[in-house]
Amino acid sequence: MRIATTRANGGQSMPYDLADDDEQATVPNRRLAALRREPFAESVGAALEVDSSSDVIGPPGMVLVTAGARQSWLDVTEVTNVDYAQFVRDGGMPPLHWCDTRPSLQSLWWPVVGISLVEAWQYAEWAGKRLPTRSEWLAAARGPGGAPFPWGGWDPQRCNCPEARFGGVCRVDRFPRSASPIGCLDLVGNVREWVCSEPDDPPVPPGHAWALGGSYRAACVRDGAIASSIVRAHSRLPDLGFRCALDA
Repeated sequence: MRIATTRANGGQSMPYDLADDDEQATVPNRRLAALRREPFAESVGAALEVDSSSDVIGPPGMVLVTAGARQSWLDVTEVTNVDYAQFVRDGGMPPLHWCDTRPSLQSLWWPVVGISLVEAWQYAEWAGKRLPTRSEWLAAARGPGGAPFPWGGWDPQRCNCPEARFGGVCRVDRFPRSASPIGCLDLVGNVREWVCSEPDDPPVPPGHAWALGGSYRAACVRDGAIASSIVRAHSRLPDLGFRCALDA
């Protein structure tokens, strides 16, 4: 089955006022207009050709994940700054490091970071989605065979991890070889991701939550498997983002 690729913002309009005529636009707006026409992650196309026994076509930019007896949809990429800027324009709280409630042009296709757990939930609800559970996230990362990492054995060249020495957060399509068996990118590396807990999950202290996957600066491997950490729910960290899920 071929999973359809979409723009990083899930096909939504850019959260900026762009002039219809590029010749009449300001220089920054011309640059944004060019980004608007940019195809999202052409290099990711091959990574998103995954084997599947289902021919179900889901929401744009999402893939089907099976966790036990439960099926749901999961975003192919982390929520980007472009995505989050639309939410901010509709009244959401911008990350503290943004300038004038907008991300920099360089960072449009980077995952949004500096977002607390509550803020991630608020975005998900605004988008008509929710945060993934820990079990959904791990099922998407390990695939039906339960591999230790999305691509099989550990390989630091496949993701934006500390060993790769990339030096910081990067575009959500920068590492297409990080794709999991169902086609999700950057479940390991780039930024850690908020998930919500269920009763059967390992417990966390009150006011805390799980952050999975490691990042460009936090270890991606722990005891031969995908790293996870317990983070204060109000934390706004420069290497912590999220992606969304939706009930199938």
